[in-house]
Amino acid sequence: ALTCANVDLPHDFKLKRYRANRRQFAEAVLANAVLVVEGATEAAVLPVVADVQDQDPSVDYMHIDLAGVSIFDAQNDVSVPLYAPVFKKMGKIVFGLHDTPTTAFEPSLVTKTADFALYEVIPYGGVEDLLSAEVPTETQRRFLSSVQVRSDYPVSCGQPGATSTDDEIRAITKRVLKARKGSGSGYAALLVSECSDASQLPTTLATFLLRVDSELRPPAPQPVNETGEDVDAAD
Repeated sequence: ALTCANVDLPHDFKLKRYRANRRQFAEAVLANAVLVVEGATEAAVLPVVADVQDQDPSVDYMHIDLAGVSIFDAQNDVSVPLYAPVFKKMGKIVFGLHDTPTTAFEPSLVTKTADFALYEVIPYGGVEDLLSAEVPTETQRRFLSSVQVRSDYPVSCGQPGATSTDDEIRAITKRVLKARKGSGSGYAALLVSECSDASQLPTTLATFLLRVDSELRPPAPQPVNETGEDVDAAD
């Protein structure tokens, strides 16, 4: 049955921030869980990582869409922890993910991260660094070959050649992704979509989503004996 209640924000959460994100909140309140990320690029990339894992028969994984996970763009790394107590107070399972910040968080922010069911600070200064480091270069070559014919390709970032080394490919990919940062161009998501199976996905993001999946899976039913008792209980 559906129930209704007013959103009860923590005392230190500004109403202006809530109003500025009303559309995202509208989706989040209907979700089973919320994954708070630091920017539009991460919000665009993670569903594609989920797509690849979901389509790989070798991976036991439930897509975040099917699990009812809403991805919430906090717009910067320092804002990610602010939403943990907000969504927890709403009764949501809440996860948090952001890059390594340039400046360590204040203790008050660190305290808020305790409300995340899972919280990870990725070991890179930006998602572009992560993707160029963790996606196989063969996948990056396919990506660069595909996007360099686009009208919005940043030519100043360079173009790969047949003799380009792996290090050169990674450097070009990083420059291209940073030049086309955000969800508007979709370049980062296009790179991940070139992954042919889960083995080519960026390990940090793929592993985090598998952990989210594990957190949301219902417990496996316990085997019962002939009397209908749990086997473990009977022992």
